Amino acid sequence: MEEAATKPSFRRAWRYSRCLIPAGGYYKWTSTKSPKQPHFFSSTDNEETLWLAGLLSVWNDLRTCAILTRAANDTVPPIHDRMPLLLDSAERNDWLSGPDQADLGVA
Repeated sequence: MEEAATKPSFRRAWRYSRCLIPAGGYYKWTSTKSPKQPHFFSSTDNEETLWLAGLLSVWNDLRTCAILTRAANDTVPPIHDRMPLLLDSAERNDWLSGPDQADLGVA
């Protein structure tokens, strides 16, 4: 997320095409050799669905999206230093309405 607003490939989508991507969870893998060990992360809150911040774009008549990532919170660092930008119910409208807030997804 830290660079998406300024990268040429994401700048337009950052301004005009933000989206929410629903997910039941996400995987991170550990190990440098095959087979890698999967670790599944899901909601520990009352909501079953995780909402990931995304950017939508159209390329050659194909709709694509990118999931934004951020530095990992306290639950992920032993496994990986990055994680998807997860938005709670209070942050979703802020993300979609467009103000640049660096603290989204921190909780």
